[in-house]
Amino acid sequence: MIETVEKVLDTNKNLQKENEILKVKLDIMLETQQKMYEVMDKAQKEKKNGIWKRIFG
Repeated sequence: MIETVEKVLDTNKNLQKENEILKVKLDIMLETQQKMYEVMDKAQKEKKNGIWKRIFG
């Protein structure tokens, strides 16, 4: 019985570690996605301005 509880606790610790790793990866992915959206938004705005606006401001 004690061995089973210890195994469950050990498995729980391992799952918590994996969860933390996945959380960090997810945070990095979300940050990267946000940066991509910002770049895309900026490019879209520049495209709307037209060539003369970009040249002469």
